[in-house]
Amino acid sequence: MYSHRAVSVASDAVNWTTSPEDSDYLVGSDAILRWEYSTHPSNKIQFIKFGIKVRADEDVTIIKKDVLTKVVIFNNKESDREVTAPFDGRLSMLKNETASFKITKLAMSDTGTYFCYLETEDRIDGIPSRDEVKIKVVGECGSFFYLYD
Repeated sequence: MYSHRAVSVASDAVNWTTSPEDSDYLVGSDAILRWEYSTHPSNKIQFIKFGIKVRADEDVTIIKKDVLTKVVIFNNKESDREVTAPFDGRLSMLKNETASFKITKLAMSDTGTYFCYLETEDRIDGIPSRDEVKIKVVGECGSFFYLYD
C-alpha cells in the first residue's frame, strides 16, 4: 500500500522515501497515511503540514507539527473551519514516526486529495517539498444471507 520513490526538486531538497498510494477505503474504517523522507544535512525540516486540497489552486492545512519543539497544532482559523471542523477528534499524527497521519471513522465526505508538506528552517536555501495522495471513501457492502432448504 506504500510506494518507495525518490523525488528531488533540488540537489539538497527532500527525498520522499515512502509515500502512501491512492486508495479506496470503506466508510467507518481508518486511513493511515505514512510518509517518510530523507534530507541533506543542510536542510533541516521545521514544519510538517498535513491538509486537503479544496480546489485546484487552494489547499487547507489541517494539522501542523513543529519538528523542533514537537508541538502539534490543529488549524482553528475561522476562515478554514468549514474544511477543518469535520476532522476534529478524528485526525492525529502517529507518534514516533516522521510524517504519518491517521484519519479515523472515514465518511464519504473525506474523499479527496490530501497532502504532506515539509517546510525547511531556511526558506532561502531549502525548497519546501510536497507530496499528495488521493483517498476515495466508498459505502459498505451489504450483507447477504443465503437460506438453504
